[in-house]
Amino acid sequence: MKRFIIALTAAAVTMGASGLNAAAASIPAVSPRDGVTISGTTLGDLDGTGTINAVDASKLLALYSEMQNNTRTVSDHEINICDVNGNGKLDAADASMLLTFYADKMTGLDCSVIQYRNYLSARNDVTADRVTRRFDWVDYISGKDTVIEVEFNRASYDYYKTVARITNYRDSGEYLNEENNRKFVRFFADQITSISDARGYDDYNKIHLAAQFVQSIPYDYDINSRGLEDYPKYPIETVFEYRGDCEDVAFFLAGIIREFGYDVAMLLYDDHMALGVAGVPGASGTYYTSGGKDYFYLEATGFGWKLGEIPDGYSSSGAYVYPM
Repeated sequence: MKRFIIALTAAAVTMGASGLNAAAASIPAVSPRDGVTISGTTLGDLDGTGTINAVDASKLLALYSEMQNNTRTVSDHEINICDVNGNGKLDAADASMLLTFYADKMTGLDCSVIQYRNYLSARNDVTADRVTRRFDWVDYISGKDTVIEVEFNRASYDYYKTVARITNYRDSGEYLNEENNRKFVRFFADQITSISDARGYDDYNKIHLAAQFVQSIPYDYDINSRGLEDYPKYPIETVFEYRGDCEDVAFFLAGIIREFGYDVAMLLYDDHMALGVAGVPGASGTYYTSGGKDYFYLEATGFGWKLGEIPDGYSSSGAYVYPM
């Protein structure tokens, strides 16, 4: 292990994603502990900026090297930030996970450490014929660990990759109405309904459980996954790849909530897409009216957004409303 560290320098900022991946390759991976923040501190955020970036990677390499060479003692605060597996110390498993995470972040993948755990699992759980996806998060309503797992044919994903993309977001309903894809989405709606019923949730909380589920999917730009600036995905593609941008996760979440029996609409901005949900008892906050119905804003990217809450950048913006 010391050989690995000595071979590295602390200048991770100049290493790039490939260099960080190479650095992480020789030490074991690990699933992170539950919870994105501990005592208000983001896991991996060594420079204290509130984000996880290449500077953090550089600091991690220097810290781990010094620790391995016994040149200084790691503080409790540093352990708290870097202890991904929750064993009370900074070890090789923590370093591996964080370095790989930093590398993928540098390519444009936007997610928390907890989302990244699921992303890594998904990336490695594919056979020639079958695909298994496991979604794992902590339900902030009940505080309970929540798991949804699905298995489907690889051929289904391969087929949808060949389907032509819509050229106008007025036609977004195609992503929700196509028969086989709708059956796929209904599976998740049924799973969420089952969990919600077992926890005694009303529809308002059930919708937030669905939102948490989709918000746990890492954000990634189409240019990274498809080589195109804009490539709206069918939900089965988003689940297979376990990543997507705003319209991908908005389509997926809208499809699930529609299966609950609620009216949904796509909310299109100049540089963003979210969804609106109408008729939910207890809904409050920001909404857009179309066809006599109030569609409350629901953000599908970024964990924790609730019905009616809208990011500051869009709170004063108009939106095109496309009911599904």
